[in-house]
Amino acid sequence: MVLEVITNKIRETQEIRGIRIGVKEYKLKAYADDLVISLEEPIKGVDKVLELLEEFGKLSGFKLNKVKTKMLTKNLAEDLRNQLEQQTGIKVVKKVKYLGIWVTTKNINLVEDNYNRTWREIKKDFDSWSRLKLSWEGRMAAIKMSILPRLLFLFQNIPVIRGTTMFKEWQRTLSRFIWQGKRARIKFKLLTDRRERGGFSVPNLQLYYEASCWIKDWIVLEKLDLLDLEGFDARFGWHAYLWQDKERVHKGFSNHIVRGALLEVWNRTKRLLEKNTPWWLSPVNILTIKKLNMESQRWTYEDLLIKSDKGWRIRPYEELKDKLTGWLQFHQINALWNEHKKIGMNEKKSKYQVEILEGNSKLLSKMYNQLQWYPARRTPRKTENPQDERVFCFGGASQDEFPYGLASQDESP
Repeated sequence: MVLEVITNKIRETQEIRGIRIGVKEYKLKAYADDLVISLEEPIKGVDKVLELLEEFGKLSGFKLNKVKTKMLTKNLAEDLRNQLEQQTGIKVVKKVKYLGIWVTTKNINLVEDNYNRTWREIKKDFDSWSRLKLSWEGRMAAIKMSILPRLLFLFQNIPVIRGTTMFKEWQRTLSRFIWQGKRARIKFKLLTDRRERGGFSVPNLQLYYEASCWIKDWIVLEKLDLLDLEGFDARFGWHAYLWQDKERVHKGFSNHIVRGALLEVWNRTKRLLEKNTPWWLSPVNILTIKKLNMESQRWTYEDLLIKSDKGWRIRPYEELKDKLTGWLQFHQINALWNEHKKIGMNEKKSKYQVEILEGNSKLLSKMYNQLQWYPARRTPRKTENPQDERVFCFGGASQDEFPYGLASQDESP
């Protein structure tokens, strides 16, 4: 509450110019006692910021620690950076750690400075733990209790990993640690299976990453400030990118380091989560030509469709005219629905919509479970020789209930 006084004062001060996106201006972010201020013209605005902070410190007892405070500059000449340091007494650095995340002026460094750095530390831990003579189950428990939380923090805050190469390398490292460099006796898929299904609940890092890639905000369209930041150069409505593959038209959308990674995961999993046209899909948003600071209308198929003897159809215009701009938009929606109904429409809301989009608790674990147990994820790879496929069932489970084998003949001890 005390910090809110100074943050409001900074936002209200016209001499301090932040990042402008349309009519909105983003000057600062505050978390506890950590404050990040973004200045468009640092040479002109930084003195006013320091003046306000000094005045606030006299009244509240808080004081700016210039030794711990750091500055990042972008597109600023070296002589101006030196001037800025002398002017403020604050050091200009190439990277800074904020709330556990290493940030630089180049987004391309996020993977190296955070994921690769963390994984090098994890590999050192594996070397240390290998000398402790932990039990087989103890090593798996160590992964779940110590390794997973560190990676989940990165997954949820900077989802910037493209492709699956990194996860495959991580999986090999986990397997070497679990089996202490010896040949694996149990398939990795079985290790990551639930205990109630005969597995060992070893975290599947790729699935946890995919479960952490939130595109919920792109679907529900409620956090407008966030959407303006992430979609500052978007040309179409968010649902057009999610369902109509508009990133093929607007290639700049997927070139963004965060948007591109999120969209890649969504395209990899959307047919698992939504086999048919989803209730949450908004044809109004799909037809929208995006503009800055635009409040998107989100009339979804749940609002626009009605079930009849002949199946789903768009409600009559008289029922929708208060929601639409006119006849033209109504006919555009009908034309789009004629395209979408070829895919099919669910009789009820999907599990993804009920648990994730409309849920507010345990979203990560629910999403992980959904991705883990879809048939496309569970189908074992067929071999040319049927004798190479063996299935070991536990607790009376049938082969259909427990699709993974412990080991093929080539892998068996």
